[in-house]
Amino acid sequence: MSRAFLFTALRTAKLFSVRAPNFSQDESPRPCYAIGKFMSRSRKSTVEKFVVTSEKPRTREIAVGAFFGGMLLMWVVMQFFTAAPVVKPPAGTKGGPDVSRMPAAQAAATLGNWEYDHANWPAAVHHYERAIAAGLDTPDLRTDLGTAYKNLGDGEKALEEYGIAQRKDPFHQNSLFNKAIVYADVMRDRPKAIAAAREYLRRFPQGHGVESARSIIAQLETDGGDAVKKLSEFLTAPKPVHPQP
Repeated sequence: MSRAFLFTALRTAKLFSVRAPNFSQDESPRPCYAIGKFMSRSRKSTVEKFVVTSEKPRTREIAVGAFFGGMLLMWVVMQFFTAAPVVKPPAGTKGGPDVSRMPAAQAAATLGNWEYDHANWPAAVHHYERAIAAGLDTPDLRTDLGTAYKNLGDGEKALEEYGIAQRKDPFHQNSLFNKAIVYADVMRDRPKAIAAAREYLRRFPQGHGVESARSIIAQLETDGGDAVKKLSEFLTAPKPVHPQP
């Protein structure tokens, strides 16, 4: 029995010595080292990809921010450091009133009236607009400004100023009556001129321009070819004279 047991033990030990891996040789660690090297390379490439993809958007953001920052800086420089073009006012009529002691708004309105009465329409528009900007905004001033535009041939601006005067004071007669004149004499729009004259008669049946409004309607409704010419001659009335200070 002892000899048989010893023989069996030796056979078993020999079997395990053949099948067990021999870690003392160089062949066994090589696959493990290759796998480890491949895994380290894979991890490294993944990290590099992450770094590259995360840095590209940041570079674009910096470039876009620099572009808009430069545009903003250029706008600031143009707004605050670029000299504004100098607009030369129209030449005034000699012998105007002394407005040196008047407030700015009153002085501008007085000069506007002076130029208006001397038919210097560009200068009148200039001073009236200065008076309005300074705070003197009345229906009469708006009406005179509109008439100055009318005499410059700008019917749209004239109607705009008359409309403002009407909104400020719906009972202002001159601004409504002048609309009929502009439609007839500048815009050459007979229907609107007749409508504006009829509106004047309806709203102001006792107004100071009743007879003139009726004449406008009668001449515009005439079929003769010289109706507009007669109306233009009729509308060439003496210019109003503003009282001087």
